[in-house]
Amino acid sequence: MNRDMRVVRECFIDDHVRGLFQQNRLRGFADLWHLDAPWVEAPNERRKGTSGVFRYPLEAGDGAIQPVFVKRQRNHNTKTCRHPIRGVPTFLREYAYIRKLQQAGIPVVDAWYYGQAVSGGVQHAILVTRALEGYVSLDQWFALDENGNDEGRVRAVLRSVVDAVKPIHARGIG
Repeated sequence: MNRDMRVVRECFIDDHVRGLFQQNRLRGFADLWHLDAPWVEAPNERRKGTSGVFRYPLEAGDGAIQPVFVKRQRNHNTKTCRHPIRGVPTFLREYAYIRKLQQAGIPVVDAWYYGQAVSGGVQHAILVTRALEGYVSLDQWFALDENGNDEGRVRAVLRSVVDAVKPIHARGIG
């Protein structure tokens, strides 16, 4: 990030999260942009830009660790009706959908921070979400021998998926 970087949007979910970030010397966009951690998803090049994800441990005041996923992108935009030429960062759209689903009472990941900056015509965006501990993907779950062969368990999991997705369709979100 250059010195001429101009932060154009910065949102913390609440003051508690802002305080947690500050305890970890993460005051805002610049500090998050310069974090160094191993990539969970190495930066890929698409949409004429780059986007990648890493996991970062935030230390709480009581010594507990709260892992988060930090997603960073540069010029990784999607075109919209309001911005048909340059587009907007895909993370802005993701952040907006997460907030919309939360407001509708639909359980989704917690988006703790969204920030956006511009430097020399290049858009930069960061989305930080709380890591979901103890969850596995459906692919991983079905790969476990004790789950894939138990019809009752499979039905229960599929019912949970339907119960989670049904309100999204009922409210016309998507």
